[in-house]
Amino acid sequence: MILLLLEDNENQALALKEVIAEYKPDWSVIISYTYTEAMKICTERTIDLFLLDIELGDDCYKTGLDFAEEIRSRKRYSTIPIIFITAYNEQIFRAVNAIHCFNYIIKPYNRSSIHKAIDDFENSVDYKIDYINIRDSNGVYYTLYYKDIIYIEASSHNTIFHTPNGAFTCSRHSLTNTLDELDNRFVRVHKKYIINCDYVKREPPALANSSLIL
Repeated sequence: MILLLLEDNENQALALKEVIAEYKPDWSVIISYTYTEAMKICTERTIDLFLLDIELGDDCYKTGLDFAEEIRSRKRYSTIPIIFITAYNEQIFRAVNAIHCFNYIIKPYNRSSIHKAIDDFENSVDYKIDYINIRDSNGVYYTLYYKDIIYIEASSHNTIFHTPNGAFTCSRHSLTNTLDELDNRFVRVHKKYIINCDYVKREPPALANSSLIL
């Protein structure tokens, strides 16, 4: 799970990251302090959840709402959940109705309000991740959709994702941790292999009952 936190106040951003990391240690939280930097990050990476402060400071003419409207225009983020942080109730109407945000947190917030927003996100019927983010051996990030992963292989200290578009080698995913990130279409059939059952073809009945020895 990759969360992008857009917050111009460094102290608040680091405090928020700490709260989220304590509650969800397996999540990756990326902090951005500016609109421009956040836009660059969500272009280079695939983000699963956005946590956006609406007010970005006097030195920025853009707001968190502007950022949300921009990413909503992109196909890859047209339905990705957005949680807003705001101190002004009047901003909620635009956030909910124009941008269709998933949730919002009113300042001043505390740990429990952050935890509740996370719980609501994970319990939502719309919450579904059907891809995995990896970084290959050259440091390049890729998003691999479950439907495109044929099988996964452990080789030496690397994990290799085999897809119709080629193989992607990653050194930071163990098979055990990888399986935890995938859905139930994936099965570990050997200490070195995970397969996607969607690519497993059944043997025709006639051949299965045949006495031929190949």
